[in-house]
Amino acid sequence: MDEVVESGRELVIAKQGRPVSGSARYGEKPKLVFGRNRDNIRITGDIVSPMPAEWFDTPEEGDEDLF
Repeated sequence: MDEVVESGRELVIAKQGRPVSGSARYGEKPKLVFGRNRDNIRITGDIVSPMPAEWFDTPEEGDEDLF
């Protein structure tokens, strides 16, 4: 256990060559997921209204496999 803590590497426990369990260094998860990137993201338009109708028109050439 001390080696896992010191190295930060995951410990894999195997049975007959197949991984069956593991142990990793414990770290606190962020308390708040929403807002974590609030300084890196900027919303510049209306994100609530429905998409404009032209977005749902026939696909342009080469876009057939996107939907």
